[in-house]
Amino acid sequence: MNRVFRFFSCTTIAAVSVFLTPSLNADILGFQSDYAPANWTSTPGTGSIDTTGAPTSIALTSGDNGSSLPSNTDFTFTMLLPGTVNFRWDYVSSDLFVAAFDEFWYLVNGTPTKLTDPGGPDTQSGSVMLLLSAGDVFGFRQDTFDNDFGSATTTITLFSGPGPAGSTAVPEPATASLLGFAILIGAFWQFFKRRQPAMSR
Repeated sequence: MNRVFRFFSCTTIAAVSVFLTPSLNADILGFQSDYAPANWTSTPGTGSIDTTGAPTSIALTSGDNGSSLPSNTDFTFTMLLPGTVNFRWDYVSSDLFVAAFDEFWYLVNGTPTKLTDPGGPDTQSGSVMLLLSAGDVFGFRQDTFDNDFGSATTTITLFSGPGPAGSTAVPEPATASLLGFAILIGAFWQFFKRRQPAMSR
């Protein structure tokens, strides 16, 4: 029983030490470091992009110039590392009609995915998690169908993306393979202790 207790004690210590060790990649929280606004490409169209809230938030507002023509307001970034991107979006429309005339999307390599419900209320929100590859062009789009009757603004918060260790980041948990390695080391240590001569105990 004592040997079993010592075995689990040493493996627990090894496992805890692994999980407290930062991994090679970490999540950058907010629009800072690699994801600072200066590293994104702004294409405002007839709308505008407000980055004064960074690193906490950025906001895209659709155009409303009375032209009756469509326009996209885009904010894009080329991924430096593979990993997961997370964000929350909060949408508010002042259009006199429905949200369908000013919609919010996310972009991956030029392909838009609509997040707002065109038949929904003037205030909407949600959260998104995406797995992206290095080199993918990711971004946000606030469009307008007609540039008339009011605009819409979407604010993006709680943004995070993959970044190198040492950035303004929160370390990810260690991988299962590292945990297995820690347990193996613990087992080897216990075996070594048992092999010591009785007089050394």
